[in-house]
Amino acid sequence: MGLLLFLIGSALGLGTEPAGTIGVVEKTGQTIPSDVRCVNDRGQEFRLLDLVDRPTILSLVYYSCEHICPQLLSGLGQLIQSLGLDAKRDYRVITLSFDSEDTGREAALARRNYTKPLGSGFPEEAWSFLVAAQGDIEKLTDALGFSYQKEEHGFTHPVILAIIAPGGKICRYVYASKYHYGVGYPVTFSKVDIEQSLRAAARGEIYGGASSPLLFCFPHEPEGQVESLRLMRIAGWGTLVGLAFLFVYLVAGRKRPKESR
Repeated sequence: MGLLLFLIGSALGLGTEPAGTIGVVEKTGQTIPSDVRCVNDRGQEFRLLDLVDRPTILSLVYYSCEHICPQLLSGLGQLIQSLGLDAKRDYRVITLSFDSEDTGREAALARRNYTKPLGSGFPEEAWSFLVAAQGDIEKLTDALGFSYQKEEHGFTHPVILAIIAPGGKICRYVYASKYHYGVGYPVTFSKVDIEQSLRAAARGEIYGGASSPLLFCFPHEPEGQVESLRLMRIAGWGTLVGLAFLFVYLVAGRKRPKESR
């Protein structure tokens, strides 16, 4: 059945990977530039590396996104709640917009939306929401091997988390482990991978665990995607029904008494 659905999806042109150079080239072991400057949701400007004083989970999004970025941030919030580490001591989280048109206002709104479920026990300074000028964004994304493309209604970009050690060394890229289509579903990341990566980053070590397929965020639904998904569901149910009838037929054939000659 899986092969049948794959062939149907291929025939309909349903895919997850965009054309061109959009994606991630892992650069573990390298260091993010020391001169990248950012602005937080309060309008305060500083060097990004000044904030990376402990193992850091770095997420790159754009705040006006209505597709995967909100799911990524919701999933990140759920992940934070489940970590067996102390956010005051063991790690911090940084979310930075790669859209140079985003301002502190959008960053502040994102902070309210995604830190509220964490409750008052989560330290406010442990999750920063930042914006930056285009030149600084390009320095950072180039250093991370993170390639994206601006389109008419947003950006097409990969969905990853980067684990950064104090001092700026890139220690790990963490890919989404589970994803469901629809804004109501958070993107899931492996708690085990994140915890192990943060502990390795505290020692300045690179953690090279298993990775999942790369997920992409599109500013719109790829043309025909909804119809393709509907047809694939129909084909899937049709296959199941056909297999059920075949099973019943074979079982009935075994029980049928043999005719005497």
